[in-house]
Amino acid sequence: MRPVETVDDAAALCEPSRRPQVAALKRIHELWMMDQAFHDAYRANPARALAGTGLAVDPCAASILLMRRLPDGEEVPSASDELPETFVWYQAFLEGRVRNMQRARVSNLPDDPRFRDWSLRQLRRCA
Repeated sequence: MRPVETVDDAAALCEPSRRPQVAALKRIHELWMMDQAFHDAYRANPARALAGTGLAVDPCAASILLMRRLPDGEEVPSASDELPETFVWYQAFLEGRVRNMQRARVSNLPDDPRFRDWSLRQLRRCA
């Protein structure tokens, strides 16, 4: 097998000065997906739910990520220069993680052609 050519440290995918904001937005997304109480609280009162987490998160970025709308209910702008910086940073972080996972899949394939074919079949089957 060839050595893996990925960044294992997810923090390396984000500029150091942006990490706190990206991490907070990531945590809010995790709460939205995994904590029904937070999910319900956010739907009832987004500002109070975000304040209850103790995280310093951009409410506009959180609304776009969780509700696919701006806090005032308007549509999300289509131009990326109109989106909140934190949201754009978080998107770039996620894209970097996907690229690293794809690179790891290719880097970890066996050299033996028969086993390589078998591994590719398993990857496709699981996908």
